[in-house]
Amino acid sequence: MKFVRTYKSGGDNDVRQKTWAEFQCSECGEKHDIDITRNASFDFAKERKCPACGCVSHADRIFNLKAEVEKLAVTKSKLEVQIASLCEEIESLESKK
Repeated sequence: MKFVRTYKSGGDNDVRQKTWAEFQCSECGEKHDIDITRNASFDFAKERKCPACGCVSHADRIFNLKAEVEKLAVTKSKLEVQIASLCEEIESLESKK
């Protein structure tokens, strides 16, 4: 099953609001939702067995891993910008000595 999206149920001010992850099987098209409200370290890239047809597709695993690589690349670029900014600040402070 491949990861499709996350969404929230309930209103913004509702204490019972939950966060859900939606997955879809590439073989039969079945959609399956998993409650991730209390799971901060949920593994979106994990291979999952379709509850309807029982299929575990390697194509879905590849899709999920590529999505994870994209997320990490974005994080990496943000960190590189932060590092460059901090290095510039260090250089400017050292030059003022």
